[in-house]
Amino acid sequence: MSNLRASWIALGAFVALEAAGATVSFPKQKVHVDALPVEGIAHHGYTPHRFEIHNSSTKKKKVTLTLPSQSGGDAYSIEKLTRSVVVSPNTSLKVLLLQPPLGIGYSAGTEVRVTVDGETRNLASGFHSRMDSRANVGLGRERIVLLSRSMDQKEFEDETRKMGGLPSRGGHSPGHGPFGGPPPSAGTELAVFETAATDLGGWNAHWLAYSSYDAIVLTDVEWTGAPRNVREAIERWALCGGRLYVMGGGIDEAKRWPSKGMSFGRGVVHQFGIGRCVVLGEENETSREAVAQDLAGVMRSTSGRRLAGSIPLLTGLQKGVEVMHEEDYGMYYHPFADSDLDFNQYFPVVESSRVPVRLVVGVLTIFVILAGPVTLILLARKGKRVWFLWTLPALALAVSVVVFAVSFLSEGVTPHVRLTGVTILDQSAGEATTIGGVGIYAPIAPGELAFDGSTEVTPLYDAHPNVDDPGGSRTVTWTDGGRQKLEGDWVPSRVTSHFAIRKSEARKERLEVNRLPSGEMEVLNALGANLRRLLVCGEDGEVFRGENIPAGKKLTLTRETAGRAHGRFDGLKEIFESALDQQPGRDSPLNSFRASQMMPGIYWAELEGSVFLENPLGERNVNLRTESHVIGILPTANPGGPGR
Repeated sequence: MSNLRASWIALGAFVALEAAGATVSFPKQKVHVDALPVEGIAHHGYTPHRFEIHNSSTKKKKVTLTLPSQSGGDAYSIEKLTRSVVVSPNTSLKVLLLQPPLGIGYSAGTEVRVTVDGETRNLASGFHSRMDSRANVGLGRERIVLLSRSMDQKEFEDETRKMGGLPSRGGHSPGHGPFGGPPPSAGTELAVFETAATDLGGWNAHWLAYSSYDAIVLTDVEWTGAPRNVREAIERWALCGGRLYVMGGGIDEAKRWPSKGMSFGRGVVHQFGIGRCVVLGEENETSREAVAQDLAGVMRSTSGRRLAGSIPLLTGLQKGVEVMHEEDYGMYYHPFADSDLDFNQYFPVVESSRVPVRLVVGVLTIFVILAGPVTLILLARKGKRVWFLWTLPALALAVSVVVFAVSFLSEGVTPHVRLTGVTILDQSAGEATTIGGVGIYAPIAPGELAFDGSTEVTPLYDAHPNVDDPGGSRTVTWTDGGRQKLEGDWVPSRVTSHFAIRKSEARKERLEVNRLPSGEMEVLNALGANLRRLLVCGEDGEVFRGENIPAGKKLTLTRETAGRAHGRFDGLKEIFESALDQQPGRDSPLNSFRASQMMPGIYWAELEGSVFLENPLGERNVNLRTESHVIGILPTANPGGPGR
């Protein structure tokens, strides 16, 4: 009887999906595809689109998912998102299609085009875009919080409202829509809560699927019972800046928590890479209040005049984004609608991204003079005014060649690429978390960028409605190898393009540290690049310095100080924020960083080249500029010590 009832339930679910337009069938192919769209909003991060493909045939099938089914052609949007998979015979396969932080477009609809071995059908209501604003870093926006199914969403919402709302803002505000929306009024909520559609066993196993959330709330029982790959994805999300709240009072520490827990109000905080985990008691009014207070503290800065951003950014990128998105506070003047400044001022890629206007105007002025009065006077004196019919086109052609030559010779065809990154490398766990920026200037549009599948790529645009979209067609293809290809006008010609980067991945690079009997410190550089500068703090608090260490070579370091480093709980965060401060024209932060600011068991290295941040133009010839810092967490025999 139970099997019969289960069959009826499954049949009812299938009929409901078909009626809702969330299923498409290929009878001849014996394949049907279910869409599992998730509603909600996003202010940053990747949007996960989930599908389940059922192949009941005896042959493997190649299935291609493309959304939307037709292009909307909207500004600052993704025209097409595609992934192909091969489904084995008589199996079902869950497919995740990740959308980078740009909208799909208003006029594109919500249909997904599904192709099975050459046969194509449309899957109606197959996805929700969730993000439709070019202001895509979450600056000054309410936090998006994911609740497990055991949490009471209404109680969390009621508790958070007691904390008050976001400050009111006048003038333009980067709300939803391609050109922003109306500014939030006083009382806008600090957070929006969404309840997960499934238990943790059905959650996504890719960290980018959580990148649009600022916080996650679940219980210790759910965490302990979750599949290992789901826990690993959430851990990597937290390493990149997410906040994890665990109810229940007890939790096994993950290997990626590099610090001992510290008391925080009614709970315990574990510094979790760039993010944090707050362990609280059972879910009740007290624990919900603690979550609301922590979210409110994140949203409001000490000055009370600015709102915190959602994702960590390099200092130059942060300043540029503030100017692009938050001119309303009166602290910055928005330059993009009526001045010569652009985003290249805050994260320089080239000295100037402008066409040599003065030179071109000068050439054209000379042309007007020569082709007009000068030519007419000379031809009149010779009595051959009719020659004007061919001399004018000839001069115009000559000037066109000169203008093209001037423009070409002033820049050439080689793209300029700037890569800047700061990496936290936990050598015990073999995990690297990188925050970085990519800037590209190309005289001729490259047409394609390639990034690793573990990389969050956020294109940065001016949010002002008077600024036109410099690109047009933008497509994203997820390859068989799990990489993401950004094709089309992500980088237009002669326009600087900037991308904020977050990534978390398993890496084997490391710095081997050996304390000699004499008390000196010897290191082996196995980080994959030459080291310009290095600071290492031993477990006893002594700090050592080294310079110019080739890859694969050993060097005995110089003792920097006989005193102990402070080893504060938030010391790793302080070191990280210092490394983020990459300003053009300044010396390395390592030169001004004090040894007393280090933590036992931590090193800080400045690398030549970019090991943890890939060049999206691959093997193409480019003018490459790199800045790379690594904050390493050394293995220790005392996991509970201050360095961990």
